Amino acid sequence: MVNFLSEQNKENAGEVNRILMINHPLVGELKEKLKVSYPIYIEEMMDVDKLMRAKGFTGIEDTNDYWRWNREFRGEKITLSLARELFDQDDRLIFLRKSDWMDKFLTTQREEYDELPF
Repeated sequence: MVNFLSEQNKENAGEVNRILMINHPLVGELKEKLKVSYPIYIEEMMDVDKLMRAKGFTGIEDTNDYWRWNREFRGEKITLSLARELFDQDDRLIFLRKSDWMDKFLTTQREEYDELPF
């Protein structure tokens, strides 16, 4: 009986964690900044990288504090920076309440440049 209840609790905990991650503040921020109109689910850094590539961003610059992606389009370069502190040592997204979200976790920087070579 104890084993059965333990297994049930493990299964329920996994479901609760999935629900919490669907509502993770990072998901909403990414959807807003990238203009994503469909549901997305982020469990780990690799999921973010796939999303970024799907939205036309290239490369991933890995610093001590941030991961950065770039996108150049029609004379504008956009750099998106994502704080490493949102992820554990295995690059899995850690749970964070919306009230604990800080703007420094996900930032964008825009630069305009002249596409013409002369």
